[in-house]
Amino acid sequence: MVEVVICVGSSCHMKGSYRVVQTFKEMAQEHGVSDKINIKASFCMKNCVNGISTSVDGQLISGVNISNAPDRFLEFILPKAVSDNS
Repeated sequence: MVEVVICVGSSCHMKGSYRVVQTFKEMAQEHGVSDKINIKASFCMKNCVNGISTSVDGQLISGVNISNAPDRFLEFILPKAVSDNS
């Protein structure tokens, strides 16, 4: 199971974190990996200046925003989900 954590604290919320959550969920469904990804919300991840704070299996992904969320999903989340055998 791939664990994706997205900050929904004040700063990230204002930057569009809710839309990033929705984008990741939609893309997981489109690619048939919804059952392999656990998307969680978190309050402040102490990385406010670098886009919407997001981590994938504990690795911080910097610079996530609404417009690049699909690319970040394809780059960081999908490969782990398709290789996950659990």
